[in-house]
Amino acid sequence: NEAQAQIYSSSAYDHHRMAARIWSERTGSATPPSPGTLGQERRRFPRHPVDAVSEIWVDGQAQACRLTDLSRGGARVIIPELEPEPGTVVRVAVPEAGVLDATVVFRGKRSIGLQFADQTAAA
Repeated sequence: NEAQAQIYSSSAYDHHRMAARIWSERTGSATPPSPGTLGQERRRFPRHPVDAVSEIWVDGQAQACRLTDLSRGGARVIIPELEPEPGTVVRVAVPEAGVLDATVVFRGKRSIGLQFADQTAAA
């Protein structure tokens, strides 16, 4: 329904915003679920899909991870354990950029989103 689409369109999760967009297109909703957010990219830098095995340090403890997308501003990382909460400062190895400091900005079921402290070093 339209109320649910409005909630989803403001979500931090890409799949929620996509579901709201699809609902709006299928129903021909005259009013976009959330003005200014539906269909609008909120990221400052374009994302690039990657599939790279890497390493992440959470509270000084290293573990293997997989980078699934990368931009100058951050990355999405699949991490099998020690999933840190948003706000946690971590270090992550990024191919061709080295080890970067980052902050966890979201945590999903299988991945975390990172914002790099230095947004000019990656991608």
